Amino acid sequence: MAGYLSDSCAHCRGAVEPGKPIVVCPSCGAVLHEGCWRGHGGCSSCGWRESPEPTKRCPYCRELIHGEAVICKHCRSSLQAAPGSGQGQEGLVAAALRAGWRGFTSRAGLHVGIFLFGVAMVLLAALLAYGLFGSYRYYPLRRGVGYFLRMAPGSALLFGLGVYLALQWLLVGLVKIHSALAAGQPATFGQLFSGGDRLLPFVGASLFTGLLADLAWDLWPGVGIAVMIFLVFVPYLVVAHGLGPLRAMNVSVQLVLNNFGSVLGFVVVGAVLIAVGVFLAGLGTIVTGPIVGIGTAHLCRNLLARWDG
Repeated sequence: MAGYLSDSCAHCRGAVEPGKPIVVCPSCGAVLHEGCWRGHGGCSSCGWRESPEPTKRCPYCRELIHGEAVICKHCRSSLQAAPGSGQGQEGLVAAALRAGWRGFTSRAGLHVGIFLFGVAMVLLAALLAYGLFGSYRYYPLRRGVGYFLRMAPGSALLFGLGVYLALQWLLVGLVKIHSALAAGQPATFGQLFSGGDRLLPFVGASLFTGLLADLAWDLWPGVGIAVMIFLVFVPYLVVAHGLGPLRAMNVSVQLVLNNFGSVLGFVVVGAVLIAVGVFLAGLGTIVTGPIVGIGTAHLCRNLLARWDG
């Protein structure tokens, strides 16, 4: 059911909730609550009246498949050991870390290329900001107070906005790559530039989560850290599972509440890995960054599968 969390019932327009049975119309693909389907006698969207065959979403590629399928006909993934089945709290963390390591080692060249591309983009942005707009100028504010800037304030604002949107666009592509590798699917360097379809929801989610974390940090750093932990899955829910910003925040909180031990354990291990990568002159993040990112995507998919029961 994880693939339908962003859908609403075609009959009552109510949200699809975890654990609440649904029926997918085999004729038009509309999603209805089971009660709405039975009450209407079929699909209220296209008029289908026969009993549909059981269907489900592949937990790896999210395509619609037969309810009793053991191999996905789209991505060829085995469904006999679906994500989250038979794993305890410790097993979830270990499985996420293994998935992260497997995703890195299987495409090490890809991750190195992404790292080098990121470094090149940062240097390019710095050079543009430094040299494109001429020498420093003094911009007065009031009562003799002012500031020095290499570009006009309006140009600086537009330049900063452009850099921010470009960064968000690339981050969407990076989340897509990590999510694909977590699901055992192919990933290419070109996916890094495929973030246009989820850019606006991702930017909205980034602004919401950033604002909440900042306000919580101002109250007390411990509260800020807690907020960041509870919202850790938001980027993956927005990009890989198609949820809107607010819905993704709500689902992320529920996932963490239901599996707090697993999530906290993974966050601690992930923070240690990133710290080690930074300590090694930053070059260690070539390895630890993808491991943590892919592991987070894998853990998110696992917890969604467990939540659906």
